Amino acid sequence: MSMLSAAVDLSERTPLDYVDWLPSQSQYLHTHDRNVLLRAGNQALGKTTVGVADTLWTARGEHPFRPVSHKPGIYWIVSSSEQQSGVLAGKLFKLCPPGWIHPASEWVSEKGHFRGKYPSIGIRHKSGGWSRIYFRWTGQRTLNLAGATLDGVLFDEPPATQRAFREVERRLTRTGGWLRMTLTPVNAPVDYLRELCDAGQVVDLHYSLTAENLIPLGRSEPLQLNDGTPMDAEWIAGQRALVLPWEAPVILDGEWEFRAAGQVFPAWDPALHVCRGRVVNSAGFPRHKVKLAVGIDYGDDTHRQVAVLCAIDDAGRYPRVWVLDEYASDGRTTTDQDADHILAMIGRHGIKWSELNFVHGDKRYMGRRGGITLKSNKLLHRAVGDALGMGPVRLSPPIHSAKRGKGAGHGAKYAGARWLHESMIREGHLLVDSRCKVVIEALGKWDWTESYKDPVDALRYCLKPWILGRGRWSGVHRAIRVG
Repeated sequence: MSMLSAAVDLSERTPLDYVDWLPSQSQYLHTHDRNVLLRAGNQALGKTTVGVADTLWTARGEHPFRPVSHKPGIYWIVSSSEQQSGVLAGKLFKLCPPGWIHPASEWVSEKGHFRGKYPSIGIRHKSGGWSRIYFRWTGQRTLNLAGATLDGVLFDEPPATQRAFREVERRLTRTGGWLRMTLTPVNAPVDYLRELCDAGQVVDLHYSLTAENLIPLGRSEPLQLNDGTPMDAEWIAGQRALVLPWEAPVILDGEWEFRAAGQVFPAWDPALHVCRGRVVNSAGFPRHKVKLAVGIDYGDDTHRQVAVLCAIDDAGRYPRVWVLDEYASDGRTTTDQDADHILAMIGRHGIKWSELNFVHGDKRYMGRRGGITLKSNKLLHRAVGDALGMGPVRLSPPIHSAKRGKGAGHGAKYAGARWLHESMIREGHLLVDSRCKVVIEALGKWDWTESYKDPVDALRYCLKPWILGRGRWSGVHRAIRVG
């Protein structure tokens, strides 16, 4: 090859040509099926990078590893939030040669995204026309697919429901387009997706965090961090030491579900976390005003109906929690009985219902076999109002659902468990009164199964505003002194 030919060849190379693809990325790029899932842990295996690269090549109309459309198309890249959407857009922008980008597609550094209320980028198709890639995020009104005809969709997280998945498929039917997903199965509903993979309707490419999976094809050495640290077996061992044993299967290896070998909370130590009554104040709990919350988990058997009362000091960087009291059913109970027990629980501390800042309850309970509603927030709200002689209309605060709102979906159990664990390892930030025997036992024995889960759920619901980072900005100012 002459020097001139070599120079021309070099000038035609793109940022995509310089990427060293890992085994997982290569298999994803070579897979021809319409519905494909690349499932792996967070960060290390480059799911996002290969997803946007694959979309970019397809929009360009010249894919080096699989056949793509010979004409321009319309594509969506869907992520979990506007911020994450900007991350995906930034990765695509860095991989895209300037000559491929439509002149009206402007990257705005201050915004961290392409210009426009609904960001998009035009990609010059090799045929001479223009493809369009739109960036969408869940919760965005424009995510509504009504009327949309698409040539391909990349989900950086799973579609929220199987119905949403099928709706996306229908919008791709006319064009014969593809639906691809690159994700870690955490903070999202994945049961339906797992069933689709098992049924062969989605190709499931699963890669764990192992040393061999971090060696690019054609090379003998693993990837390196920016500081030159090799991502080898020693580095992987260090990563595993940073996460809880029960979360490693999902967080690091992309498994479908968490698996706890023993207790979920290895940091739980009754000698450190259990206190006797008001002595808690001498252990460092504040004597100034705190917020009060109640969490309720519904059930109809012994210790299945559980309510927890907590005091929370959120004046500092990290909230400090005192689990003041609990109510756990002794056998089956009615809603009226639950209301009486919960009122007795808060009354033991001289607290009035109106002095509570938050009350959160589980979704409605319909018994183990389903059927009529046995217990619910609405029913309990009415029962408490009647017990106080004021009726449900005047009862304040109301009993809100712990399962509604941003961040309260399928990933809430994981987020709550991690929040409780982190509170345990911060000295003096999670203290449980010794009277709370059911909660104490559950924190020491819960193994991510149904056993001992109900008291932990009640505690999570009680602390929902702080777990989601909204407790101190709630605008609620009622509080009483503890101790």
